[in-house]
Amino acid sequence: TPYMFPPTVRPEHLTRAAAASITGTIRVAVMGDSIWSVGDNLISTADYPIWELVNEIKLQNAGVDVEFADFAVGGTTWSDMDSSTYVGPDYLDNPNNLIWKALVAAYNPDILILHSAGNDGYGIDAVSMQNLVTYFQTAANFTSGNIPDLIFGVTYQPSLGSSVNDY
Repeated sequence: TPYMFPPTVRPEHLTRAAAASITGTIRVAVMGDSIWSVGDNLISTADYPIWELVNEIKLQNAGVDVEFADFAVGGTTWSDMDSSTYVGPDYLDNPNNLIWKALVAAYNPDILILHSAGNDGYGIDAVSMQNLVTYFQTAANFTSGNIPDLIFGVTYQPSLGSSVNDY
C-alpha cells in the first residue's frame, strides 16, 4: 500500500520525462520479471499495474500522450536483463533478434522501469544492476540520443532476495 511503501520517485527526478512532455509524448517502458509481464495471471487486464502508473503520469501531464511498451518477461532476473545473449520470448516482437536490453533501448523510452522482485532468489545481483545503469545511461545506446529516467523496482521485504532481518 502507499502507506507502507511511500513513493521515492518525485517529479524533480524525472528530467527526461519533463523534457519529453514538452514535445507532447512521454514514452514509458518496463523491463523486468512477471510482476509487470503479460504472463502475470491477472483476472483482468484492467488490473495490470502499469495502467496505474500510466494514468498517474497522464494526470500529472494533462494534454500529453503517454505511450507504453512492456518488455517484462516472467521468470527472469537482473542477470538476464544484463545478459549479452538473452533475446527473450517471441511475444517481445523482436524481428532483428536484438539482445533484451538493446531491444528496450531501441524503443527510446523517456522513463524506464527496471524491476525484479523475487526470481533472484537469495540475493540481488548488484553487479548486473550496476551494469544496466551504465548501459542505460549511455546515450550511444539510444537512436534518439536521449538517456531515459531510470526507476528501479527491487525485491520487497520480506523476501528470499534479502538477508535483512533474517528474511
